[in-house]
Amino acid sequence: MAITEQIKQLETKLNVVVEYIQRLTDENAKLREENSFLKGTVDSYRRQVATFEEEQNRIHTLIAGTVEQLNRFESITHTGNFSSSSGS
Repeated sequence: MAITEQIKQLETKLNVVVEYIQRLTDENAKLREENSFLKGTVDSYRRQVATFEEEQNRIHTLIAGTVEQLNRFESITHTGNFSSSSGS
């Protein structure tokens, strides 16, 4: 009987291990799916950031050009030279 009980204990422990491995396998599958989703989200955010940076650069260029035009206008109005259309 001792051998039979040892086999039953071994079988019980083996079942516990198999169930544990199944839970880990299921959890791993869920984590892989979540990881894939998050990678897609990160890629989307990277594209948005790139777009925002491009827009920021365009806005900066427009502002710099506007400031330059205002400086030229101010220079013209202070010198009274209204006939000149060149800035430098």
